Parts: sequence; structure tokens; C-alpha cells
Amino acid sequence: MRHEHPDVVVVNSAGNASSFSGKDDYRLPSSFVTDQLFVVGGHERSDEDVQIDDPRYAVKRNASNIDMRVDITAAACVRGSSLIEGEQGEAHCGTSYATPLVAGLLAAMMSIDPALTPAQLRMLLRRSAMTIGEEYDFEPTDADDLTAPILPSERANELNHPDIGLSARLDMYKALDLTVQSLDRDR
Repeated sequence: MRHEHPDVVVVNSAGNASSFSGKDDYRLPSSFVTDQLFVVGGHERSDEDVQIDDPRYAVKRNASNIDMRVDITAAACVRGSSLIEGEQGEAHCGTSYATPLVAGLLAAMMSIDPALTPAQLRMLLRRSAMTIGEEYDFEPTDADDLTAPILPSERANELNHPDIGLSARLDMYKALDLTVQSLDRDR
């Protein structure tokens, strides 16, 4: 695929086995390591009364696979509809519900700039990400990283940036905004 279709993007759920994706080599295709594959974990709203940009706003969905091969997490729970007005439907949760959010966002980003490569899409997605959790850790074997930790290169190489080392969660608005801004830089 890399040679014949280098601009194809594949978005895959991390899975719901509460395992570390970096140690889970049999899980395909999310175990592949390629720029073309985006692996999505799941998070849910925490019980904390904090603003949405606070790392404590969301927590890992217990069943979501985590670790270095997961690029980003997205909201993993949705409510179904109900026949009764004003009644909430049953909640459904899992990385399969989080993955379409990222797939739709990547499609929107490519509609803004069809020339974006998979590597550029990943860069914009990760640079736009909000943080999740309070654990700073670059050691995947010992850490409970939700995703690959946010790197200095994803925060303008500011080594002391407060996001460095935290996991990434989806920020659709900022990703689209960065995509539009990248158009201005290309001209």
C-alpha cells in the first residue's frame, strides 16, 4: 500500500481489550507501524468539574487499548435515540465509536487541503491535540500512556511546555483551524 497508494489513510480502532498496543503485535491492522495508519483509543468525560482544556476533563475508557501505537483518543461513548420524547437512549461505548470521529476529521482536513500527506495529517492532528491525564511519562513499558506522549516537536519545540509527555485527545476545531492556517503558509 505504501508504494502503490502512498496518500491513502487508514483509521483503525485501538481495540477494547485493556491492553498495551505496543506489546500486542498480533492485533492487525492497528499493530502495523506506518505513517498511513492512524490508531484511535477511547476516552470519556471525567467526574471532575474542570474546563474542557484541562487534562483532567477526560479519562481513559477502561476497556480502551492504550500505549505508544495509539495516535490519539476520542470520545468513546454515545447515546442511542429513544422513541419517547425527552428520554435518553442507551449508552454505547468503545473505540469503535471513537474511531469515526477521527476518520471524519481527517476527511474534513483532506477536503480543505487535498495535498496533505499522511505524515502532515498526523502532524496537524497531534499538534492540535488537547492533553489527557496527569501522568507525564515517556517510558511505555512502565507507563499507563493513553497514547504516544506529546513530543516537543508537537509543541513548537518548547521543552518546558506543560503538554510535553501527556497523552493526546482529539480537538476537532483546532485541527481544522491548523489545516486552514497551513494553507496560508503554503502560498
